[in-house]
Amino acid sequence: MLDCSSYSPFLGEDWEYEQLLKHFTSQAGSKSIVVWDAGDGGNDYRVDIRLEATGTTGYREALSQVAVTSGRLYLASYTAITMAAQFADELLPAKTEAECCITLANGEYAVRVIQMYNPNLYDELPDDNPHFVIEVFRSSGKPHGNVIWMSA
Repeated sequence: MLDCSSYSPFLGEDWEYEQLLKHFTSQAGSKSIVVWDAGDGGNDYRVDIRLEATGTTGYREALSQVAVTSGRLYLASYTAITMAAQFADELLPAKTEAECCITLANGEYAVRVIQMYNPNLYDELPDDNPHFVIEVFRSSGKPHGNVIWMSA
């Protein structure tokens, strides 16, 4: 989840992966982005966004914080974020993802990311189930501060 108004996307044309991870950590610490690694190498995902805490359980979950500064949070792909990191003229949200947003009042929110499947069993999730449930609700607190579920 990403606040495009406060997130600083551009790193430079020749960034290294470790620089990108440090950038994500810095931006997550300033509550402009919540980033997670699905652990399955990347796929197309079905996402269910809920504007309340529901108690949904899944394979694993993590809680972080984001600050909304322009009335919207966007769901952005790794591709879009890395393109914006490499090219100063690539804006977020990406044109193809501009409708992947939710409208919220400005303020601080908790973001609970629930992965509904074991990353080793991606293909076994039924087609009508979401891969991720993302709960966004009013709350202030400490951000996760890292890429969630990133194995070192």
